[in-house]
Amino acid sequence: MPEAALVPAGRGRAALTGILLPSPPPTRVYISDLEYRLAAPRVALPPIINVAKAVLNWTNVAGQVAKNILHFLAPTTGYPMSDPSKLLDLANKVMTTLASGVSLSANISSNWTLQSCTCHDLGGTSAFATSTTSSVPGSNPAAPFPPQVAVVLSWQVASSYRGGKPRTYLPGIPQNAIATTGSSALSTTYATALEGVAASFRGIMNGYTPTGASGPTTIGTVSYFHGHTVRPTPVFMGYIDVSVHERLDSQRRRSGQESAFGVIP
Repeated sequence: MPEAALVPAGRGRAALTGILLPSPPPTRVYISDLEYRLAAPRVALPPIINVAKAVLNWTNVAGQVAKNILHFLAPTTGYPMSDPSKLLDLANKVMTTLASGVSLSANISSNWTLQSCTCHDLGGTSAFATSTTSSVPGSNPAAPFPPQVAVVLSWQVASSYRGGKPRTYLPGIPQNAIATTGSSALSTTYATALEGVAASFRGIMNGYTPTGASGPTTIGTVSYFHGHTVRPTPVFMGYIDVSVHERLDSQRRRSGQESAFGVIP
């Protein structure tokens, strides 16, 4: 009999054996009128050559952290992502671009700082490198919203598929970014400015030709799945445009589990 991992609401995992599940298995089961979610098993993802995962590492003055993940396709020759020195070059380029190539800081509260960028090879090696350039602090003097509040950059790719499009959830959104007090809508001015920052970043990174490389890098995303199954060979999809959702969104997991705040009697 297969083993099903159940995740009850507000609790940790519980292993339940002796349950024969249909194929495909359900996403929810009910036991004694309680709902349980079936945790999908982790699947090893196949490598994709000459692609790096760039992780943006954010912190705020209260100790919370946030991370963004971007992907870059390297030139076919002269810039192998299995080489840590090339990963370091890419990580530093991401940081310097966000520091001076675009006006990111002005759109982020001064309570938040982009500390570093860590680039990982996705081609089957364990190579990685973390930027050695200066951090990028926010410069907007307004107080930020709570850590789970974010603004979404919605990236457009040429392919069309269900489940939404690649998104980047930016933390450190200043409270003066909303249209009116108490609103969840961004001001048009702020949304337009941030959209311009993202578009400029995409343009600069897509035009970056490293020394000795055969061509420029390309920013985008990696498609690992098709029809709910893992692709034998992942597909890289380059970003062709970006837009900003003019509504505050949430990344609730940034706040951690509710139990961390204690229980009110």
